[in-house]
Amino acid sequence: MLGACLLVMPFRAVRVVGSSMDPTLHDGQRVLVDRWYYRVTGLFRYDLVVVRHEGETWVKRLAGLPGDRLALVYGPEGTIDDVRNLNSGLGPPPGARIITVPPEHLYVLGDNLAVSQDSRITGPLPLSELIGVVRTPTMGRVFPLPRGG
Repeated sequence: MLGACLLVMPFRAVRVVGSSMDPTLHDGQRVLVDRWYYRVTGLFRYDLVVVRHEGETWVKRLAGLPGDRLALVYGPEGTIDDVRNLNSGLGPPPGARIITVPPEHLYVLGDNLAVSQDSRITGPLPLSELIGVVRTPTMGRVFPLPRGG
């Protein structure tokens, strides 16, 4: 009975690991993840999301939804230093590589691009890897939960 209740609980606490989301979230900070509400309201560009990728739990920013056109902007070292969404009607910057997020996929980024492992490395992630959206109890923006012993 308890197992069934745990399966349908809409919220889950997740601990941020690493500095990929600095300055928004910090290593060790806990966030509340809503695993169901987004299925009713949909996902929104720039939401903070939690995904499960190759056995790891990532907290990232949703940069691209299915069908979004993104411009990957390369820096001098050949790394992707910026990702710009072209759905706003702006043209791509010179030298950018254009990709379209495939159906049933998401493009996620860390806020700290210098250290983040994200879709710039893995490519778009399947929607099936989405765990949920980071929420407060009022379905608002991110908040930290107190650290437990």
